[in-house]
Amino acid sequence: MNLLLLLVGLSFALSLLLVPLCRDAALRWKLVDYPDLQRKIHRHPIPRIGGVAVFAAAAISSLAAWVIGADLLGLKPDMFRVLAVIAFPALAVFLLGLFDDLVGMKASHKLVGQIAAAGVAVAAGIRIDSIGGMALAPWAGALVTIVWLVACANAMNLIDGVDGLASGVALIAGSTFITAALLTGRLDLAVAFAPVAGALLGFLVFNSNPASIFLGDCGSLLLGLLLGCSGVLLANEPGMSRGMLAPVVLLAIPFADVSLAMARRFLRRQPIFSADRSHIHHRLLALGLTPRGVVIVLYGAETLAGVLALAVGLSRHRWDMAILAVFVCAGVLCVGKLEYAEFEAVRRFFGDDSFRRAICGHVAVRQFEDAVSEAKTPQECWRAIETTSRILGIHRAEMRMGGATFRYHIGSTAMRAWQIYVPISELDWVEFYQDPGPSGNHATAMIAFAETIRRLLSARSFASPRSAVHGVLISSSIVTQEGLARAAAGSQQSI
Repeated sequence: MNLLLLLVGLSFALSLLLVPLCRDAALRWKLVDYPDLQRKIHRHPIPRIGGVAVFAAAAISSLAAWVIGADLLGLKPDMFRVLAVIAFPALAVFLLGLFDDLVGMKASHKLVGQIAAAGVAVAAGIRIDSIGGMALAPWAGALVTIVWLVACANAMNLIDGVDGLASGVALIAGSTFITAALLTGRLDLAVAFAPVAGALLGFLVFNSNPASIFLGDCGSLLLGLLLGCSGVLLANEPGMSRGMLAPVVLLAIPFADVSLAMARRFLRRQPIFSADRSHIHHRLLALGLTPRGVVIVLYGAETLAGVLALAVGLSRHRWDMAILAVFVCAGVLCVGKLEYAEFEAVRRFFGDDSFRRAICGHVAVRQFEDAVSEAKTPQECWRAIETTSRILGIHRAEMRMGGATFRYHIGSTAMRAWQIYVPISELDWVEFYQDPGPSGNHATAMIAFAETIRRLLSARSFASPRSAVHGVLISSSIVTQEGLARAAAGSQQSI
């Protein structure tokens, strides 16, 4: 315990000394993060290489404790075994993040670097042995570990968007790891993270709102990898009854943010690694919380996750899983309160009849394509168009093909309606009118229908022998009284 206090105290003091020096050097060398009035909510340039001070404080205190512990305190070298194991992967990911802070890197290149740093950790002996009680082959354990470490690094990087958030969450999670290590008798695990905890305490003095320095990628990636390594080493302990479940619960807040970000970008067809202003902390700010309020809320959530992780990891009773289920349900409800437009669209899509309508429309267009492919005359093409139009709820349709005109209408067409004009050639065309009211609920399928008509009919031999015209005109137009009269007087088929 004295060694832990020494590590935390020394690292804390060094951090208080090194952070201002790092901040001043960053300002002098213009290594700052500029506000963009969108994602970055600070009002003036802030130094972004605070991770250098955190890394230096933790490294110097660890090295000093190793020398003091071996020579003066008589501690065995095994006490620093874990510290030696995580030193090389920590250095690798720190240098990767520092290079990104100084020069800038593409997201794909940074991902490759993260995978390489995770590979260094696996080579050093950090490997997930089992998942859910099922033992993993060495190659499978290595692969899962790399995915886990890369996910941890990116999760901490993504939540670093509000003053003091990433460093504070890492401090709470690290303190939980230290507590779990002490409860399971692994003092070497506690010794490995204690210097980082002390460095973060000192850094938070300058990083809390209003922050005068940011972690930068060199700091956030470093913290994510260290938390991931600590989770793997602790989960492999016999005293941790749930294996990797406890580390996952502990890092639930960062993981929730990165999972939501990936899901949102997938739904919006955006690159997974693109930046946006819709992270959890951004949504909380949009709901009216102040930056300090956001930090307090997420600190509280991380503390709750830490307590639950200890209960899940160290308990052998079934009640802890029930509490975990309640925690997950509460998290889902909280995500719903964040009012993400993407998830609201998904909920509405599956919540009403839109999903079944979309399937119905897709099937109708596919069946139309098959019918037109087999059609031999304009009349057969028209029958396929008319059948599909009725399924899609189109109120009026007309077709001009090979000198013949075909029409159909049902009910009355509103004075204002959506018009879709499909040119097939200079003389041939198909035209639809659709009421924009509740019955007009196949908009996506109608566009696909129009594109299919243009593509298939323009190549038919019975189309007019003029050059084909490409494109579909869709507009919200006023249906004239003359057009309504013509639709009412026309038969379903006239030549």
